[in-house]
Amino acid sequence: MASTDAKQPPRPLTAGEKRDGNPSWSPDGTWLAFTSGRSEKKGETTLHVMPIGSSGEIRTIATMPDGVGSVRWSPNGKLIAFTSRTQDERYTKDDESWMSPRKIETFFTRLNGEDFVFDRPQHIYIVPSDGTAAPRNITPGTHEHSGPSWLADSSGVVTSGALHESWDDDLANDLHLVKLDGAITTLTDQRGVYYAPSVSPDGTRVAFVGSDDPLTSPQNDHVGVLEIKTKKA
Repeated sequence: MASTDAKQPPRPLTAGEKRDGNPSWSPDGTWLAFTSGRSEKKGETTLHVMPIGSSGEIRTIATMPDGVGSVRWSPNGKLIAFTSRTQDERYTKDDESWMSPRKIETFFTRLNGEDFVFDRPQHIYIVPSDGTAAPRNITPGTHEHSGPSWLADSSGVVTSGALHESWDDDLANDLHLVKLDGAITTLTDQRGVYYAPSVSPDGTRVAFVGSDDPLTSPQNDHVGVLEIKTKKA
């Protein structure tokens, strides 16, 4: 941690041999969430919260088998949203010889540095910040979601993802409003590539990055703004 006036040198908040990252402040500034590799099981990522400015222990609120990213506190401070890959049951096998064959039906199946991704799509999870319940997947299924940004009333998040049937052909990527009960409303119309949503403080608009032509590459992305209720760009 470092002071904004630069009068004090930075000081470490965590220590040890395990990697820590993705720090995210609670809305009231009294807690800091961060990810780590503190699990005893290889490949697992842990999500923790630690008190800032008061005494208390670091609390582990989630342990995920395939990474944790995009850590975001809800405005009311009660929930934390994050991304993680949801593995097919084949990944629970200790030996590849026991894994079931893959059935590939889409063009995009692997990523550099990630290996196969179609059978371990990235989803949005939410977990109580006090650790009283296990993480819950609010975007289950075969499609990927990324970039959660909370609504002002903490009732859901805006994400980006390609949820339509022709996604691997037309390459379009849309913005979606995902409520905490899993109900999804698509905010854009499958004509561009839109990502990195950021909901305005009053919850009426969402800013994002993208372009209107998904089949032209490379091209410059631009910042857009969408009214969440009217869907008017």
